[in-house]
Amino acid sequence: MPQSFPDNMFWLISYFFLTLSFTAAANQNVPLQVIGFEKHSAFLKNRIDMTVPMDEILWLFKTKEKQVRLADFSKPYFEIRFPQFNNRLEPLDDGTIRINDLRMEDSGIYTAAITFINHETKRLTFNLTVYANQDAPLQVNGLQKHSVYLKNRIDMTVPMDEIQWLFKTKEKEVRLADFKKTYFETRFPQFNKRLEPLDDGTIRINDLRMEDSGIYTAAITFIDHETKRLTFNLTVYEPVPTPNIWIEKKKRTTQWCNFTIRCSVQNNDSALTFTWINKHNQTEYETFINGTIFVASVESPTLDKEFHCLLGNPVDQKNASIHVLEICPTPVNSQRMYLLFIPAFIILILLLVWLAVARKKRKKSMFFDCNRKSADKTAGERRVNHEPSLGFDNSNPNITEHMPDNNSEETQYILVGASPRMSSVNPEVQSRSLCDPKLNTLYSDLRNPVCN
Repeated sequence: MPQSFPDNMFWLISYFFLTLSFTAAANQNVPLQVIGFEKHSAFLKNRIDMTVPMDEILWLFKTKEKQVRLADFSKPYFEIRFPQFNNRLEPLDDGTIRINDLRMEDSGIYTAAITFINHETKRLTFNLTVYANQDAPLQVNGLQKHSVYLKNRIDMTVPMDEIQWLFKTKEKEVRLADFKKTYFETRFPQFNKRLEPLDDGTIRINDLRMEDSGIYTAAITFIDHETKRLTFNLTVYEPVPTPNIWIEKKKRTTQWCNFTIRCSVQNNDSALTFTWINKHNQTEYETFINGTIFVASVESPTLDKEFHCLLGNPVDQKNASIHVLEICPTPVNSQRMYLLFIPAFIILILLLVWLAVARKKRKKSMFFDCNRKSADKTAGERRVNHEPSLGFDNSNPNITEHMPDNNSEETQYILVGASPRMSSVNPEVQSRSLCDPKLNTLYSDLRNPVCN
């Protein structure tokens, strides 16, 4: 039905301001992500509070090439403006729009400019991605002994009634589990106590095993009796082992360091990928994906480099590293190592000098002690040799006692004890000495009463 000029002007002005609003706010809001599948339906759901009644909605559709006016909605009036969606758009009372019989070309940005009866305008933006009707299952990767989610990506605007899960290995397909609201039952013993359903239809598999790899299909039935299917291809991987780096070849010149290094692990898993990373400094990296062997030539002024071997699979990774100076140590580096021993060498020399001086002082002290003792001994011998002999054996220290006489210039001796040998040598001298009144003692009176 043809519209009047004022109506056309109104829509043109609205379209103009909506386009300006969309352009100005494009960098402010992230579009809501919506996923749909070919030949199924998708809901662009109004998430704005509708406390104030809605007056009208202007819908825009933007592909990679252009932006077009999609539809106008003002209760109870609804008109589709873009032929691509003829007979496939369905408005709901809350402002939500449903796109039926999805096509691949329906992917793009959808914008709804909602005007309320108080003339306030709000905007909603959606990013719809349409996938082929499960021609290829969604790839999901999991790590052994960890958990993985088989996530429901279907719009759940219409409430879900039930889900039936199927599991298919290379040999067979089995009924995995049944989920209906609060009821959940695991049907396949391999997954007992390891399946956990979530409210949105997602299922979680715990404590993954290698034999859990396979095709999982969810048949979702909604309360409006529409059925959608989701298929997942789960691959379970083992944890990545820690790699080792080996030096296979090296050649050092004055200007270059040429070497070949190999990164290897014990097990030979075809899913493992080897990536070499050349670390120039703290922030710069250079990546080389050329397998387990890495061949490099490094110029001497740039030997301060580190190479990392990154080993990984889609869900895990490990790494090992080696510094170029470990492969080709420089003479400068060797001199630096020698410098570390200089302080220890100096300390050792000082210790040896101290020990030598201490030993020399000790020898000198011992020499003086020996000389002093020798001099004392010589002096004693000389003193004994210069004493007057009375015919006794002067070598016996127990037979004489030195007593000076103040009245005589000669030194007088008292015989304290005499051996028979002494008596037999010179008895006359012995008798005269013992009977000398000047040398009379109690001992001599007892010993020689003849003198009394």
